Amino acid sequence: MHEEEDMGYTAKVIRVFIASPSDVQNERQITREAIYQWNSINSLNTKLVLVPVGWEKDTTASYGSPPQEEINAKLLATCDLLVGIFWRKLGSETKEFISGSVEEIEKHTSSGKPAMLFFSNAAIPKKEIDEDQYQKLEKFKESIKHKCLYMEYKDYDEFASLIFDQLSRQMNEEWVKSELHTLIEPVNKSREILSTLMTEWSLNLDIQHMSEWTTCLTYGTPYLPKEMYDRLDQLTRWILSRTWGTNQEAYIDGLYRFRLILSDLLLFYMKYSEYDGSKGYIIVKKYNNPNLKESDVNRFVMEYEFVCYLVIDLVAELCRATNYLLDLFRTEIDPMFLLNIGHIYITTGPHMDGKDLYYVVLYKERDRIPYENLDKFKTDLKNRDVCFGIGVGIDDPEFLEWYHKS
Repeated sequence: MHEEEDMGYTAKVIRVFIASPSDVQNERQITREAIYQWNSINSLNTKLVLVPVGWEKDTTASYGSPPQEEINAKLLATCDLLVGIFWRKLGSETKEFISGSVEEIEKHTSSGKPAMLFFSNAAIPKKEIDEDQYQKLEKFKESIKHKCLYMEYKDYDEFASLIFDQLSRQMNEEWVKSELHTLIEPVNKSREILSTLMTEWSLNLDIQHMSEWTTCLTYGTPYLPKEMYDRLDQLTRWILSRTWGTNQEAYIDGLYRFRLILSDLLLFYMKYSEYDGSKGYIIVKKYNNPNLKESDVNRFVMEYEFVCYLVIDLVAELCRATNYLLDLFRTEIDPMFLLNIGHIYITTGPHMDGKDLYYVVLYKERDRIPYENLDKFKTDLKNRDVCFGIGVGIDDPEFLEWYHKS
């Protein structure tokens, strides 16, 4: 084996300003992901690198300077392309314009620079409709339709497809070949590869909905839909086959341990489950066999409880590892990466009082993922920030004491 040298290359940097009110945070993140994806596919050949720019990441207000003026001077004026996104509102008024986003679009296009505007057709819940904002938005849409690229979309998937396609089209336009007031800058290939792979990892994991889809294993009677099993099983192979570039030891180790947790969760769950056509894979309740002796029934009940709670603990560990990787990438590369979802949490219940409980799970020591294997995890889990079961098996005195108390 030989270590590949981390060769950089020189590329023209095109700054892409993302303008929008606060109600389209998911679309803002999708735009960043589309930019990372475009870079991964095209940057090396085209010698172009797109850089997402947004007020929430790239500026801080100066004393005595209105925030919008700060955004215009420090960010907007330095950008070459604008992406505008709207759904149910136009945003707050500024000194000069009906909203901050409108001001950004008008100032950008008036200087002769290109803009792409996207408007969501998704239904607006009645309780969230602001009639005044909605009417202003409709009026703005009519006024801007023929001034720049104008597109409508029905959901996140369609938006993701549209934004990637339109970014690709823009990079073939004549203005890209002309003099931009961005700089020629060196590009770190490893960092670019990492950004792309972390985005792909999050999409393959369906991280946007992870706090929801994990409930099938942690809430009520556990079950694992076949399509979910297939997707997670495929993810273990995807991680195994990736090349992460050089000098990325923290991510290589983190994803290796994430994969260990996911593999152990799937293997352990499938060992005690069978396929049910309606729900997918369910943990077998061996104690329901009417021919069993009472002593065997009790033993199988204990086994069922042990398995269910260990599954919850493994799901919690998977969420911890996910949160670790999110925090690592946000700290080192992109502070805005999937910031709309924050940390992943798990849900358990319903409990004896009828309530559900929610847990944001994090490692006490944040420097690495400590998971090594399932056997060691069984002994270590009582030292995690939260654990749901205990013991290494149904004959373990710790488990028996816990079981008879619960």
